[in-house]
Amino acid sequence: MDRLGSRCPLPGYLRPSVLICLLMPIACWMICIIVPMQLALVSPMRGKEEEEEEEEILAASFLTYPMLRTLSLQLRSAVTGSYVSGTYSIVFVNCPNEQIARDIARAILDKKLAASVNILPKASSLYFWNGEIEEATEILLLIKTKTSKVHVLSSYIRLVHPFEIPEVFSVPMDQGDVHYLKWLEEGMKED
Repeated sequence: MDRLGSRCPLPGYLRPSVLICLLMPIACWMICIIVPMQLALVSPMRGKEEEEEEEEILAASFLTYPMLRTLSLQLRSAVTGSYVSGTYSIVFVNCPNEQIARDIARAILDKKLAASVNILPKASSLYFWNGEIEEATEILLLIKTKTSKVHVLSSYIRLVHPFEIPEVFSVPMDQGDVHYLKWLEEGMKED
């Protein structure tokens, strides 16, 4: 069996459609750039208005590429049933004590901002604060969520966290067990 066939769960006749799904955003993006450039070449006596319009079209094409790429990856994931790297993230948050960590974890789960939160006890932290080196014992939260929810999750944590500047950062999940990733998805569905 060829290398693609050994990893691709689709029958051979569906593989070209997956390739088309992956190449479609690139083709659309290139059309958005090439067509305006060709129009500019056709009319060498362009005015300032035409140049501004061309710049707007060019800017819009650069801004739409990430959206087109994301849509094609989601389509690929739906067709093949495979995981797209970076769909989920792990968010790290330090809390001053276990009770606050539990309260924040429960609130996050209640709001369906995450599917799972691990509370890791007693992490020693050394950091600069107001020009001085500080040392503290903190509780670390490992929050598993969709990457698309990280911004909302971070905003919520800033609202409820007792620290002036809470430590909130995320790392995208590269790979994971298919069943676990489906469970994450189910855990964040709105009722």
